[in-house]
Amino acid sequence: VLTLILSAGCSDETRYQQLLDRIESPGAQLAVIEPDGALWTGAAGEAAPGVAVSDEHAFLIGSNTKVFTAAVVLQLVDEGRLELDRPVVEYLARPLWEYEDHVDLAGDARCALLTTRHLLSHATGFANFRWLEPDQLLRFPRAPGEHYGYSGEGFYVLQTLLEQVSIPPEGDGFKSVPVHFGGPVQVDRGFVLHAPLGQWQSTLAVS
Repeated sequence: VLTLILSAGCSDETRYQQLLDRIESPGAQLAVIEPDGALWTGAAGEAAPGVAVSDEHAFLIGSNTKVFTAAVVLQLVDEGRLELDRPVVEYLARPLWEYEDHVDLAGDARCALLTTRHLLSHATGFANFRWLEPDQLLRFPRAPGEHYGYSGEGFYVLQTLLEQVSIPPEGDGFKSVPVHFGGPVQVDRGFVLHAPLGQWQSTLAVS
């Protein structure tokens, strides 16, 4: 199911619904925020066989979370706590491969080349996800910075970086950092699912 959020220059509810109806997806939601703050929401398709999508359905946010992760990172850059072009390893207490999620990279000197800019711009040299690779191992098919290549693995490295740089551990085992979007962000309905790397498909299907 596809969820879109657009910022529009003019109000045209008929056009919004026509756009939504043309999306090649089993189900979709659309939210349009006008310059004056007015909100239009709509839906099309099915969430499940015989169940129409409404604007009240909650769907998995997936890689949209990369936007929020990037916002946190850039906030820390603005605060002078991170530098975009400084090697990530200089912020870590130990080599990258000594962290649980990145052990496959043991001894690979290219880890020292990774910068925050590489991670944010999908220029890490990693594949998208290791479990989609034949050997299901995290590797550098290319050197960092050589080419663009969409990669969720780079954001796992960003997670490690954020955990080490600035985020104090909380009592419940999670970590948090305040994020400022210029005003309060309200979430009326939401849920969090956790699974080990590579096991999200089965976990989310059950949930």
